Amino acid sequence: MRIADIFIKRPVFAVMLVMVPVVFGVLSYPRLGVDLYPDVDFPVITVTVLYPGGDPETMETKVSDPIEEAINSLAGIKALHSTNMEGVSRITVEFQLEVAVDSAMQDVRDRIAAVMGRLPRGTQPPIIRKFDVGSEPIMSIALGGNVSPRELTKLADKVVRERVQRVTGVGGVDLLGGSEREIRVSIDASKLVGLGLTVDDIGSAIRSQNLSMPAGKLERGNHELAIKTLGEVKSAAEVGQILLPNALYPDVHISDVASVTDGVERKRSATFLDGKPAIGLVIRKQSGSNTVAIAHDVHKVVDELRPLLAKKGATIAIPTDNATYIERAIHDVQRDLLTGSALAVAIILLFLRDWRATLISALALPTSVISTFAVMRWLGFSFNHLTTLGLSISVGILIDDAIVVIENIHRHLDKGEPPKLAASNGTAQIFLAVLATTSSIVAVFVPIAFMHGIVGRFMYQFGITVSVAVGVSMLVSVTLTPMLSSRFLHAKHERHGRVYQGIERVLLSVDRSYGRIIAWALEHRALSCVFVILALGLSVLAVLNVKADFLPPEDRAQFIVNVELPAGNSVATTSAFVEKVAADLRTQVAGIDHTFTTVGGGGRPQSNQAQVQVSLSPARERGYSQEELMGWVRGRFGKTPGAKITVQKIEIVGGNTFRAQPIQFYIRGGDLDELAQVSDKLVVELAKIQGLVDLDTTYRGGKPELNFEVNRDAADQLGVPVVSVATTVRGLLAGDSVSEIKDGIDVYDITVQLPDADKAKLSSLGNLQVRSLSGAPVDLSNIVTITHGKGHSQIERQARQRQITVLAGLQGMALGEASKLVREAAARIVPAHLVTGFVGMADVMNESAKSMGISLFLAVAMVYMILASLFDSFMQPLNIMLSLPLSVIGAFGGLYLTGKTLSILVMIGVVMLMGLVTKNAILLVDFANHRRAEGKSVKQALIEAGEARLRPILMTTAAMVFGMLPVALAWSEGGEVRAPMAICVIGGLLTSTLLTLVIVPVAYSLTNR
Repeated sequence: MRIADIFIKRPVFAVMLVMVPVVFGVLSYPRLGVDLYPDVDFPVITVTVLYPGGDPETMETKVSDPIEEAINSLAGIKALHSTNMEGVSRITVEFQLEVAVDSAMQDVRDRIAAVMGRLPRGTQPPIIRKFDVGSEPIMSIALGGNVSPRELTKLADKVVRERVQRVTGVGGVDLLGGSEREIRVSIDASKLVGLGLTVDDIGSAIRSQNLSMPAGKLERGNHELAIKTLGEVKSAAEVGQILLPNALYPDVHISDVASVTDGVERKRSATFLDGKPAIGLVIRKQSGSNTVAIAHDVHKVVDELRPLLAKKGATIAIPTDNATYIERAIHDVQRDLLTGSALAVAIILLFLRDWRATLISALALPTSVISTFAVMRWLGFSFNHLTTLGLSISVGILIDDAIVVIENIHRHLDKGEPPKLAASNGTAQIFLAVLATTSSIVAVFVPIAFMHGIVGRFMYQFGITVSVAVGVSMLVSVTLTPMLSSRFLHAKHERHGRVYQGIERVLLSVDRSYGRIIAWALEHRALSCVFVILALGLSVLAVLNVKADFLPPEDRAQFIVNVELPAGNSVATTSAFVEKVAADLRTQVAGIDHTFTTVGGGGRPQSNQAQVQVSLSPARERGYSQEELMGWVRGRFGKTPGAKITVQKIEIVGGNTFRAQPIQFYIRGGDLDELAQVSDKLVVELAKIQGLVDLDTTYRGGKPELNFEVNRDAADQLGVPVVSVATTVRGLLAGDSVSEIKDGIDVYDITVQLPDADKAKLSSLGNLQVRSLSGAPVDLSNIVTITHGKGHSQIERQARQRQITVLAGLQGMALGEASKLVREAAARIVPAHLVTGFVGMADVMNESAKSMGISLFLAVAMVYMILASLFDSFMQPLNIMLSLPLSVIGAFGGLYLTGKTLSILVMIGVVMLMGLVTKNAILLVDFANHRRAEGKSVKQALIEAGEARLRPILMTTAAMVFGMLPVALAWSEGGEVRAPMAICVIGGLLTSTLLTLVIVPVAYSLTNR
């Protein structure tokens, strides 16, 4: 029994079979998350270690090196990188993609625990995190108002952060620009020396006299009492009353040699919203959670808190919210999907001119898309750029099988067959062709879904989504379509209007003309082959002239302006400077919604560095693009004296783990001075290349330093260990916490240091005292020499070698072209003994190109194997696959004519074409085989196949082209990223269709004589 007969005879079964996935799809739709890109689990572990006061060289040798040594021997490490700045070391461990990230994280944690004893005293516990694209910042909150910094920080921390952290899906909230309460003990150096005391004496006294300790338990009758010794100080005044151990002056209190104040900690970061001081809260989501749902919930929380904060004099705002762009982008893609579907259905109606047939064909669209939602939910997918792109780009494909089946059933009806017989015969006759076309399409998406590398992780959801949707569309075409056709379609014996008849005459004329073209091509086969070879030559020229890029520029209505002043500038100085830049932007440019400035916080921990996140109104509401504005900002501020100002996009893989610059070229070696000289020369050379902008290196030198050089001989004679000198100097200057004070459930630091005024008097520091091994005080001036110098602000390492990375942005230049020019310049400048290479997007693009090459080969191989199996022939698949190279002509020609670049999505479009363009050849070859089986000659079989199959070929091709047209026109938010892929596929479909109609019959005639 034919498969269609089962469903024709049992219509309820046919409907229920299709309704099962549809019902689950309807239930799954509201449960699907909404995000910009898929959640991808990368095996990348970051280790952040804070050692307050440590210079970059100390951080490198004392912190990073022991940790790297412990981690380096772990199996599966792809790259080991560290960045050492003042007080901060950030080590990034990248494992091979096959390594399980949770297992890798545990291994890293175990190795670090083993070397904690080797790290300097005062080092804070390492923060170990796994990198997660899905847990990157999604929005920020700014808190301001006429409130003291201490009170505002408390509101931000204890009210806003605690409430936001309770929102489902929020993974963490980082506080920037706050000023925590701090009990500061400011030492009077002259009084301390006069009494023969040292800074260690003060720290020891506070620690020993500020504690509470459990003392065991006491049984009293039937009761058990817990015993505690309570000796904690409650206020700054009580800290001042603590006695200092001194044999000569037994009644000396801390307040006699220092002033104790209850204030706020030194400001290490600052944030501003539209020029007004604020405290920033950066919100990160949990991996796999719904960005849009989290944003909506946070907005509700902010609205609830606004009246409460207003009573306290504080204001709250949300300057950045990624969900806004995501919602607009996904909504616009869904609109493209509906528009493409409507256009595809209109094309069917134009060709068939039968509303019943059109409706039956169109049912494949909603059933396929809705059913796919169920699989997406089951596999944990979300609505994102790639899944929605897959659905919108495949609109025409989903209706393809139903069109072919309906058209063939119509043909049998016109021969006089009753509806049920026509549905059975029509479906059976075309079933092999439908199976072959669908299998070919699915076959090319499977390699895409299982690509290697980072891009493969992102493309997995795209490939699976399209494969499932196409598979469901085939199920509908062989079950529901023939069943409905057998009941609702009828032969066209009634009279039709002029429009119907006019279209029919045109289509009949086209059919006959095509038959004549095939006859001519079969008589002039050599000339036909020459014409195709010339066309392929033109496609090669088009390929060579299309520039390569990783992803096209995307207008996300936000970008970052980075500002860096010379090393040594304070937070206050940097804040004043960067806010002038932000104010100029707000006054000079229309369409800027907010500027959110961060100084010395987040990914910019140094006080001389800042960034301004510029939020714009939607692209359709302003008269310029994001790229144009970024270029204007570079021109206006790029040559500002005394500052380095660069502009960058906010990349999908960014944050503090990966840099956002598209060009990242590393130079690695042992001598940092040599690396600095070579990298500077390379920057000068690259500056000559138009299109490379924001040139910079990761090397930072020239940071002012004050060095206390210990005279070892003098220290040995006086019995003073070097560690005592180091801890004394650090205790005076670093402001480390020596103890804590409790206020309810809150805990605040007690710090000991010199007042800022005394720190500025460098000559007086040498008169301070340090305790010798015998307990006698020794003047620092007897054992140290104070000198001035300059050191490094940042030291970068890779593979346990020092490294400098040359960074560059792009303006009007594709990444592939830029990478080639950088590589050529480096070959002229960089000595051969130094190691060089790319990291970042350029490296990912190279890796992806190799992976795409493998995927393309697998796609072609799988298409051949499927066709060979279905047609039971080794030669006929080759005839059909001649359409593959013919698609390249239009694919790259379309990119060249529209000025688009060859991006990773376009490469996937090329692979996608390998499955789509075989459809036309399959229909021709399959029908020709049927006619030859009936005894027709090769020529007659091909002519009849062409005339019979031209309409479904044109119909399906037009449906696919018009279905993708809204995506190609890039009317939607973020459409500039998706448009090149649609243009590539549309161009490939058009040229392949036109040339396939000629060359495939010629090839068939040559192999089937």
